[in-house]
Amino acid sequence: MTTLWQDIRYGLRMLVKKPGFTAVIVLTLALGIGANTTVFSFLDRVVLRPLTVKKPRELVKLEYQYQYQHGNHSGVGKDNKFTYPLYVSYRDQSQVFSGLIAYMPFDTSVQSNVRVGDSVERVASMAVSSNYFSVLGIQPVIGRFFLPEEEKGHGAQSVAVISHGLWRRLFDGDPAALGKTISIRNYILTVVGVTPAEFTGTVATMNPGIYVTLGTLGQMDNFPWDDPGNFSLFCLGRLKPQVSRAQAEAKLLVLTEQINQVDSHRTGYTNFRVMEGSRGTNPVAHEDYYWLVVVLFQAPTMLILLVACANVANILLARGMMRQREIAIRRAMGAHRCDVIRQLLVESSLLALLSGACGALLAHWLTHTLRSALPFIQQLGLPVGVDGRILCLTLLGSLGSVFLFGLAPALRVSRPNVMNVLKDGAGTITLFARRFSLRNVLVVIQVAFSVIVLSFGVLCLLSLRALRVADPGYDHKRVLVVSIHLEDHSPVNIDFRQLFTHLQERVTSLSGVKAVSLASEVPLTATGRTRTSAGYVEDFQMPADRDYIPWDYTIVGPGYFQTLGVPLLRGRDFTPQDGPGTSGVMIINELMAQRFWPGQDPIGKHVDVGGGRREVIGVVKAVKFRNIRERPEPLSFWPLGRQVDAKGNPSPPADKWDLLIRTQGDHHSLMSLLKGELESAGLTPATYKIGTLAERARELHNPQRAITALLAVIGAVGLLFVASGIAGVMAFEVSQRTREIGIRMALGAQWKDVLQFVLRKGAILTGIGLGLGLGLSCIPCYILFLLVPDFRFVDEYALYGVHIWDPLTYFSVILLVSFVMLAACYIPARRAAKIDPMEALRYE
Repeated sequence: MTTLWQDIRYGLRMLVKKPGFTAVIVLTLALGIGANTTVFSFLDRVVLRPLTVKKPRELVKLEYQYQYQHGNHSGVGKDNKFTYPLYVSYRDQSQVFSGLIAYMPFDTSVQSNVRVGDSVERVASMAVSSNYFSVLGIQPVIGRFFLPEEEKGHGAQSVAVISHGLWRRLFDGDPAALGKTISIRNYILTVVGVTPAEFTGTVATMNPGIYVTLGTLGQMDNFPWDDPGNFSLFCLGRLKPQVSRAQAEAKLLVLTEQINQVDSHRTGYTNFRVMEGSRGTNPVAHEDYYWLVVVLFQAPTMLILLVACANVANILLARGMMRQREIAIRRAMGAHRCDVIRQLLVESSLLALLSGACGALLAHWLTHTLRSALPFIQQLGLPVGVDGRILCLTLLGSLGSVFLFGLAPALRVSRPNVMNVLKDGAGTITLFARRFSLRNVLVVIQVAFSVIVLSFGVLCLLSLRALRVADPGYDHKRVLVVSIHLEDHSPVNIDFRQLFTHLQERVTSLSGVKAVSLASEVPLTATGRTRTSAGYVEDFQMPADRDYIPWDYTIVGPGYFQTLGVPLLRGRDFTPQDGPGTSGVMIINELMAQRFWPGQDPIGKHVDVGGGRREVIGVVKAVKFRNIRERPEPLSFWPLGRQVDAKGNPSPPADKWDLLIRTQGDHHSLMSLLKGELESAGLTPATYKIGTLAERARELHNPQRAITALLAVIGAVGLLFVASGIAGVMAFEVSQRTREIGIRMALGAQWKDVLQFVLRKGAILTGIGLGLGLGLSCIPCYILFLLVPDFRFVDEYALYGVHIWDPLTYFSVILLVSFVMLAACYIPARRAAKIDPMEALRYE
């Protein structure tokens, strides 16, 4: 122990003695450790961390597989959303669960305004079954949770449970908050309980501030939560003792088949899965490939840490070179090689600990900066940060990095040829005379890793460019979108139909406006998701194993297709008369017509869907609707006028609609006119948002944009590390071969020959690193797409419009790395070319 303490004190003196050397190494490692800690903090919170509930490892979640057909494409799909009748059957009749819960977010991409008096908070909300908290083993901080009779929301008053954070912000943590009311979406709720501070719900990508029962959500939004055709509920539960997952799957599949015998809304399941559910529901990382999401985000930062470690190892090798005489003297005086290795590793450990502390501070700053800078991270509302667990992992990672950058130099430097070193002074030619030394190997590894990161970055960049120029089937760059959120307005004070009619008339009269329409969802955006119903189709032969058809639809107003620029192929458009009191009508796209009535005229066909009968009155061109990545799919459109409640208000929902405006000429000047019209109608800037459809569509690509930015920054830092590393190696080579270079020049070598001599070695190292890096960068892409075919269809991460073997990507990476490496080599090469032969011959 005394010896170790002496090594620590000696190591500290050596680090203080060389502050520049210490600062370079600490900064290099801190960047690598900080980047890894930051990314892992987000991954830990969103992907890896189990739910903060009682015994999370006992939880299981449900998923089913089904046959699907979209146009000419068919196959087996999978989903994890169920209907309420199915949930009740599984909960009460399956005899495999000790408890089963159902839940659904209001909208994972939209937060709602919660009002308490004059205070307003924007939070996410979730509808849950009444046994939600009891099955999870959560106890309220104050108050109570939901009662069984409150699940269907038919009581005298609607109740809500709020999160601990919302309780602190809106009520200052006052226990008297129980019994007080809050307003959300123009609906009054009574607070009956508060969740613990550590509980953040069961959906990994959101932190709900308000929980209501499923029935309450139905009353708030007229949402058909208990409709047997509405697949919208996630299910999570605990199996009974002695019941395995395989047994549960078999029993649930049998129960589902029994339900199909008596229920007209058949599920169409082909398989049933009971999966590990400790992480809850995760929209961005399915249980089958969540580890791929971890690899996708963590691997680039791990590579940059490896590059940093290789760079530091090269610096330590060079410094060890300078300390050869010191080490040789210690060995000559009787020091054992293990003593020298221990001393060098203690110095490396001190550097690693100091770097880890700086990296943790950097990660703390980066996490808060990213949460503030990236809107889609802010919307998650998750408590992402560097906590005690992350700090411990950072400490372990820092100490582990000692073996990456400190062990090899220590082993190499600790065995000098004592006689040669003491005789020659510097003694470096003996130790590092090999043509391809460890320092060169480290440079090659650095180049290879940088090539891997840059290759992924360029692929993502080209994919983003392809998304930007992709054609959805209509000119979306000349369409303005005015999203109107009326959560803070009471339906009693505003007639929604009159408001929207007035806005359409006023906007249509503005100069530069070609067409105006109203829609419940914006195409090509995160909110542009169609809802699914079940229907029976006239003159269509149902598959033998099913008696219903999945049916995607969206609600639009008259003039919608003209506004978007989607051609009407046959039939007619909606009119203002297609509203209450008229028979149900709808328009379908050509893919839906081909699917259900191939070779027939679909006009006049009837479909029993959405609780009523609808007649097909028109057929439009099939275009991309959900997002720019997808192929056009079968889709139907229902008239806006049919979706109204008894008071004449649009339903559901009554607080969020979008005006689509086709412009001609400059749309920027039109925006100021639009703002004036909206404010003259009584709307405040907080209730509307104006932008082009193309701009709104690009918001959907924020996750890939974040990945691209991450790879770009990591690639730039890695390239900087590699450039400094190869420049340092070449400068060290020049300093150690000064005498040799002087002899060559004295014998007639020209400065150009010396320049080529040095650059040639740098080019060889770069070329080997490029070849190794290009080969390694192809392997993970190929394995990723070969082993997990479904992964390529995950919108947030899949590449679009570019192939993993894209030659432009690798050619650009080769040019970039070659240019940077040769530029880094030129500085020491130029210095070598200016060596004075007479001074070099006297060089010691």
